[in-house]
Amino acid sequence: MPGPNYVLDKGFGFSAACPAWYVVTQTGKETAAVAGSLGADPLGICQENLLAGDAAIVAGKRKADVRMMGISRVVVDAAYALGTYVRAAADGRVTALAAATANQTIVGRLMYASAAANDQVDCWLMIGTKHTVP
Repeated sequence: MPGPNYVLDKGFGFSAACPAWYVVTQTGKETAAVAGSLGADPLGICQENLLAGDAAIVAGKRKADVRMMGISRVVVDAAYALGTYVRAAADGRVTALAAATANQTIVGRLMYASAAANDQVDCWLMIGTKHTVP
């Protein structure tokens, strides 16, 4: 994965751990947390590996960059083909859109295939776009 791929990153405060490349949702003014439900409304992708101790040291004041536009790595929950549209999984990874489901909130589109769960894949971000799988 040569070279930087960012377009828009913004710092958000976290009060708990947040692994790098996981989907996050907004929890308040300039605060975010790992997406905790399937299809959660995504804010972006955490760009740093924020450990629990990092957040606790400063009582939620620790900021991490969140990619909101551009291309970001994401962590997948299974093997997927190139071009798969993904949404937030219940644990902050990304998962494929569900078949025959209307108006799913997209995180983005995978730029190459993944071989297994927990692979890191580049994703063209389409944060908040709605999509219906036929």
